[in-house]
Amino acid sequence: MDWLSLLLGLVILFFLVFEIFWTTLGESGGPLTNRIAQLLWRLLRRRGLRISHCLRSFFGIQIVLAVVAVWICLLWLGWLLIFWSSAEAVLHSQTHLPADFWAHIYFTGFTIFTLGTGDYAPQGALWQVLTAIASLSGLFLVTFSITYLVPIVQATAHKRMVALTLFSLGATPQAILANTWNGQNWQPLEQYLIMLIPELAILKQHYVTYPVLNYFHTSNPAEVISLRLAALDEALTIVIYGLKQRQQYFLQPSLLHPTRQLLSTCLQAMVRTYSIKQVQKIPPSPNLSTLAEHGIPVIAQQQFQLNLAELAERRALWLALTQETGWPWLKQQSDTRT
Repeated sequence: MDWLSLLLGLVILFFLVFEIFWTTLGESGGPLTNRIAQLLWRLLRRRGLRISHCLRSFFGIQIVLAVVAVWICLLWLGWLLIFWSSAEAVLHSQTHLPADFWAHIYFTGFTIFTLGTGDYAPQGALWQVLTAIASLSGLFLVTFSITYLVPIVQATAHKRMVALTLFSLGATPQAILANTWNGQNWQPLEQYLIMLIPELAILKQHYVTYPVLNYFHTSNPAEVISLRLAALDEALTIVIYGLKQRQQYFLQPSLLHPTRQLLSTCLQAMVRTYSIKQVQKIPPSPNLSTLAEHGIPVIAQQQFQLNLAELAERRALWLALTQETGWPWLKQQSDTRT
């Protein structure tokens, strides 16, 4: 009996069970899953700097499939080491000779994939029971892989729905405000926020639970959630720091504060996934002149820039996030629609 092989196999299997449960049922994903996703994203992004956004849209599914493939390999390796620990654990069905290493790989493979018995069979009650457990673990892996994949697909669809909803308000901060200003107050914007707050809460939870969601790219800028959230956050920044100090010009605190907090949580979750730690470049200040043309009571541009000083880190993180996903910063011109 090779006790080292047996112990190593058990450690791998216990770690894999822990990893799968944490990734599929817990929050923030398992440590191995997150590490694999980050490494693959950096590799794909480094090689795909000049690749079109259309091709980048395949990065997410590649990363998810790679994670599942690693799970399969670990399960296979763990059981292989366990069966390999005993020279007489697996015998040839006809010659009754001990299986060699490659035969053990073959036996372990068709066992965990529940393909039935082949040319080799377990010898003795203990190894027969372990073979049954190995088959059950293969079924367990398939079940939890589906449990992992289906919610990610649903979360991706929801992310794009939220992005399109935000884009319908406007592609830039100025457009959002110009399109939701009724000449006196922000009542149209408040109605949108009432609808958006629950969706942003769901989006936040998706990003916390499934960090791999960040790696699902899109070729349509209207569906890029980082751009759309940044535009909304910049629009709220203008409302808070760029308007004249009159009560009717402010959003209701019961809507403004929850929206701002949810945006902060989404930002931190995405920044953590991409491992963005140091940011130096700050995006340009939104141009208030286009808002003044629509009759919105804004302050002087110079004063607005001074007010933005306390938000330098927050805005720099939004810029770093959009650049990490391969998109340029928000346009300065307004694209209001009637």
